[in-house]
Amino acid sequence: MKHHQIANVEFRYPIGLSIAYNYPIFIDLANKFIECAKTEIEEKDIIKLICRGSSGAIIATIFYQKIQEAFPEQKIHIVHIKKDNEQSHSNQVEGLHVYNEQEHLYVWIDDHINTGETLEACKHAIINRGPNFKEFKFNWVVCLSSDRNLEYHEKFTHNLLTHIKHH
Repeated sequence: MKHHQIANVEFRYPIGLSIAYNYPIFIDLANKFIECAKTEIEEKDIIKLICRGSSGAIIATIFYQKIQEAFPEQKIHIVHIKKDNEQSHSNQVEGLHVYNEQEHLYVWIDDHINTGETLEACKHAIINRGPNFKEFKFNWVVCLSSDRNLEYHEKFTHNLLTHIKHH
């Protein structure tokens, strides 16, 4: 497993309220991901950026923009997984209709992994979409920081963690 890190950056909460401060950090993280995953991005037909909540959606949108700039012909989808009590507009897993690990690259994007419960809940929400999803796995886990030991992420192909201080 590869571990790539960007050192000594700080980000502020809430993510959306502090977007002017946080934006360059997200750009750096997206560029680092592109650098690390370039071969995989080029080999896949579709990149699925999977997120949950407003922070994840903000960061995924920035990743979308940067990947599209680097690979203008690449298809990219943002898959937004709703929180349990969120019922607006569509079903719980928005934007994921088929699982195809040969043709798609599945990238989990979030600001912080604390206990890993959100990541696991989202994985189970995807698996519960039906028999075609029972073997689902993320290819990359990308987050700004993690309280979890890195061994937690070894079940995934790659993980891109940064050393970040919370404000």
